[in-house]
Amino acid sequence: MILGRSAGARHSIPGGYLLLAVTSQFFKVRAQGGSLHLWDIGVGGSWDQSAINFQTEEEVNWLIRVGTGPHWRVNTVNELEHVLVASQKGSLAITLYVHDSLLGEVKRRVKS
Repeated sequence: MILGRSAGARHSIPGGYLLLAVTSQFFKVRAQGGSLHLWDIGVGGSWDQSAINFQTEEEVNWLIRVGTGPHWRVNTVNELEHVLVASQKGSLAITLYVHDSLLGEVKRRVKS
């Protein structure tokens, strides 16, 4: 049985262990004109992770399929660099779903 989002967590239950699955999480960012703008935190807002709405990979896949306009999933710093360059070439904003491991990188780059 696989439940939850905690990486590598094992919990003892009667008759054995319950293994919790590792699930990727993503947060929503807008790229426009070579800059990043976080959806869930206003200008000068707190970077407390509890303020950020995370989606699972399955939710992101669905959002990308049904969304209007450009929607990209970003898993690496190289992909983030690529989308920033691409966002400089037009006036359209690109909606990004960024892997939670890149939160620090986005924080460093986000336009306040």
